[in-house]
Amino acid sequence: MPIAFVKNVGSLATKTSGTVFSITVPAAGVAAGSRVICRIATNIGVSTATITGADTRGNTYAKDNLNGLDPNTPVRFTFVVSAHIATALVSGDTITLTVSTASSATVLVIDEFTGIQPTSPYTTPLDSRGDIVTNVTTPVPLYTTTVGDLLALTTCSSSYGVTFTFNAGWTVLTSAVTSGGGSATNRDIYGAWQLATSTGSTAAVTSCTPTPSAATYHYECLFGYLAASAVTPPSASQPVGQFLPFF
Repeated sequence: MPIAFVKNVGSLATKTSGTVFSITVPAAGVAAGSRVICRIATNIGVSTATITGADTRGNTYAKDNLNGLDPNTPVRFTFVVSAHIATALVSGDTITLTVSTASSATVLVIDEFTGIQPTSPYTTPLDSRGDIVTNVTTPVPLYTTTVGDLLALTTCSSSYGVTFTFNAGWTVLTSAVTSGGGSATNRDIYGAWQLATSTGSTAAVTSCTPTPSAATYHYECLFGYLAASAVTPPSASQPVGQFLPFF
């Protein structure tokens, strides 16, 4: 089965300080065999933070990528957390993410995909960048992709009211934005996805330049998942989890 987007499971945007953030599964539920991908952006006033995920049915969640590069205070962490849904979720179940330190502004978006490798599904992290005023082309050639792999890009800005336009060929995902007060007190998260259509380095296969509606500091991370037919993750030319600074 090829990778396919199923639906947006839900989203939230809150300026109520807290560490626990939950979304209720809608009437359609989440089928066994799917993967839920959770994108969360936070305002946390510390330099380190951790995150865990859980749901009502006991599926196992893992942190796939982290970009906490905004140099401003409070520190703005963006996490990507996902789970292979071994036990189906039904209407009224909840998916909950818990951060180690209270966030004063938080946005969370959860999407469902099918056709992703259930175990060892990652090509991640492909790239993480932050603290850039205009826009940047991603990815850099770190990994080799194969036809059908899922590439997903999430991007956040530090200026409330700034939106992003993605390249042709990328399908835009649900966004979430808090509001009220100055830009430093808000969070937003945008995203898009596409499938690799050829085999090769990520730079040769695809690129994406999320363009902000106004010049702003923003940061982004590109992450990937293997199609279910794949059996081994691609090799990396740099250690997994290594921070890639701006050029």
